[in-house]
Amino acid sequence: MTKLPPPRTIKTAILKMDSTIVNREGIEKILSTMMPTEDEKNKIVEAQMNNTEVPLGTAEQFLLTLSSISELEARLRLWAFRLDYDTAEREKRNISIIYTANDGWIQGCHL
Repeated sequence: MTKLPPPRTIKTAILKMDSTIVNREGIEKILSTMMPTEDEKNKIVEAQMNNTEVPLGTAEQFLLTLSSISELEARLRLWAFRLDYDTAEREKRNISIIYTANDGWIQGCHL
């Protein structure tokens, strides 16, 4: 993921754990470099109130939107775990299919 979705869609994507909008890489990007601090949130809100005629930039809107999501870090970590778990389950099924096919082939060779 080279860029994250617009601020207007990020909150819904996180709340619904919508991987069509934010993928695993995007989750990691938010967790590692984009988690808004309380100080950042306060500065953005203060700047917004002091300059009501000037709209917020995309980065500020994005951080403000992220800061409005309750338990953001926990939600993102759970989502990442869920994606990793789903991937592991798919791999487990594929390995099981390979073993089953291999067992059938080996048994067929002994007939």
